[in-house]
Amino acid sequence: MDITDRHKIEEEYKALNQQLQASEQQLQAANQQLQASDQQLRAANQQLRANEHALIAAKEESERNEKYYHTIINNMGDPVFVKDDQSRLLLVNDAFCNIFNLERDKIIGKTLSEDVAPEEQEGFFKN
Repeated sequence: MDITDRHKIEEEYKALNQQLQASEQQLQAANQQLQASDQQLRAANQQLRANEHALIAAKEESERNEKYYHTIINNMGDPVFVKDDQSRLLLVNDAFCNIFNLERDKIIGKTLSEDVAPEEQEGFFKN
């Protein structure tokens, strides 16, 4: 091996070493980006957990409120019903179901004309 070959090898070694150092710097930068993304994801995950707990608490409160109003409505002796703008029943109490001898789940979403005889409808609306 002569001196020219040795210089060539040294130059190739230096070039490869520079490429290796550049790759190492790129990897370090990518690693820093990954760490920043990981921190952001952890913070977002923590926020999602907090939101989930808040939603669960709100759902439980809503269920308690719904149970409360159902208890009040169903303990009323008079028939109670709520209709939408197309006269479909949205809510009925126990007294309503008993008067018409209908099951709640079979009349919700329907109109009185679908399941109640006309003479019963007339009598109900006169009272």
